[in-house]
Amino acid sequence: MVDGQTPEESIYNIIVRPEKSLESFSKGLEKFGWKVSKQSIPVDFLIWTNKDFPTVIERKTVADFIRSIKDGSLIDQLKAMRQLSDDSYILLEGSWAWTFSLKNKYRSHFNERSLVGFIDAVDKFGVRIIPVNNQMWSMWWIDKRLRDITGKVKRMPIKLRPSASPDLTPAKQAEYIVGGFPYLGPSGVEEIKTKFSTLKSFIDWITHETPSYLMLSTRIKNLRDKWKGILEEKWNE
Repeated sequence: MVDGQTPEESIYNIIVRPEKSLESFSKGLEKFGWKVSKQSIPVDFLIWTNKDFPTVIERKTVADFIRSIKDGSLIDQLKAMRQLSDDSYILLEGSWAWTFSLKNKYRSHFNERSLVGFIDAVDKFGVRIIPVNNQMWSMWWIDKRLRDITGKVKRMPIKLRPSASPDLTPAKQAEYIVGGFPYLGPSGVEEIKTKFSTLKSFIDWITHETPSYLMLSTRIKNLRDKWKGILEEKWNE
C-alpha cells in the first residue's frame, strides 16, 4: 500500500507523483471531477480500486521510451510496475514515424527493428502499451479508465433556454424554449407542437407524465426521463 493506505480507505482515488511534468495532469483530472492526491510513488499514477491491487499507469513520450531502453531503466520500471499491480499500463505519447523521420534533427539512431522486440518484452511483463497522440489524449484515457473503474457517468453541462425574446409571439416563445431541450431536434419540436397545446402541458408531462395517454413516438417517450433529470437538477442548483 502507499503511505499506509488500504484499498477501502483510498477507493477510487487517483494518486499522482508530485513532479512538475505531471502538474497539468493533476489540475486537469481535478477539473474532470476527480480527487487527486500527490504522493511520492515509483510510477506516475496509481488508481485505487475495490480490488486488492491498484491500476498503475506510467506515461512516456516515444523519445522517453527509446531513451529508457538505451539506459536500461525500462526493465527496472517494468519490474516496479508489476510488483505494484497486475493491472499496469504505459501511455506512449507521440509518433514513431516522426521519431525516425529524417526531418527530425533529434531523431534516434536506435535500431527500429529491435524496438519490436522490446515492445514484445513489455507485453511479456504483463504491462500493456496504450498508444496515444499527445498529453491531452493521455489525460482523456486516464479519465475514461477512472470512469470504467468507478462506474461514474460523464455528465456534460446542459443549458436550457429559460426565456425568449419578448418581441416574439407567445407561440414562438414557447417553440424557442422547447427547441432548447437536448436531443430533440427540429422533427421533435414539430411533434411536441402538435401533441401539446401549451408549454406548461409539455413540462407537466415531463415531470409528472400527465397526460399519459398521448400518442408520442418512442424516441420522445425515451427522452422523457433524461429531460426530467435535467429539470430536477436545474431546480436543485
